[in-house]
Amino acid sequence: MAEDALDRALRRLPYAAVKWPSKTTQEDWAKLTNAKEPLVHGVFGFVDGKKYRVQRPSNVDLQNAQYNGWLHCAFVTVCLCFGVDGTIIWARHNCPGSWNDGEMSRSLEARMADDRRVAPGMKDASDSAFPVAGRCAGRIITPLKEGDLERHPHSRRAALHTIKDCITSLRQAAECGMGAAGKVYRQLMLPLPYNPVVRGQRLSNIFRLYNFRVRRTGLSQIKTVFGA
Repeated sequence: MAEDALDRALRRLPYAAVKWPSKTTQEDWAKLTNAKEPLVHGVFGFVDGKKYRVQRPSNVDLQNAQYNGWLHCAFVTVCLCFGVDGTIIWARHNCPGSWNDGEMSRSLEARMADDRRVAPGMKDASDSAFPVAGRCAGRIITPLKEGDLERHPHSRRAALHTIKDCITSLRQAAECGMGAAGKVYRQLMLPLPYNPVVRGQRLSNIFRLYNFRVRRTGLSQIKTVFGA
């Protein structure tokens, strides 16, 4: 009942909204990231994925969907995009733990490819797990993957390595945001409920509370780093 009441209250609070920035805001934020990393232009957001532990469900099918064989535990997958002001501007969560970041970000890819939603030249920075080809070419940028640098001519490697470091520096902001959410809202550090409805509501509440806190207090490592 308490989480239901919190959900209803947060939905009515503009400060808690997960809100996509306007084109003008995207351009303003891109100026701030460019001031920090002059070699990279147009970055207004930072995207990353994370897995949170889940109580093991009794239903075998649910457990199989949430079980991650690599990590040997039941998880749900979360994908968040943070703006330069430190708020969450896009979120997808409560998905099976077996999903990877590329699968999680498909709706973000569609949004980034939509010229009605994204200003010309604007882009998000992410790690190398996210897709950068096709409709997202030039809209999501990632550092070079391990071993990619050696495939390029020696004459270009120094420049490519510098760009890689710049993109890595920018996308660290997403990890700051992910870490901040867990440090403030300790429920994320505990196994989440196995009931998908209860779990989804709890995650939604936590991420809205995160935005409410950032907007009301101004406390955000991302915001501080970029001077937003």
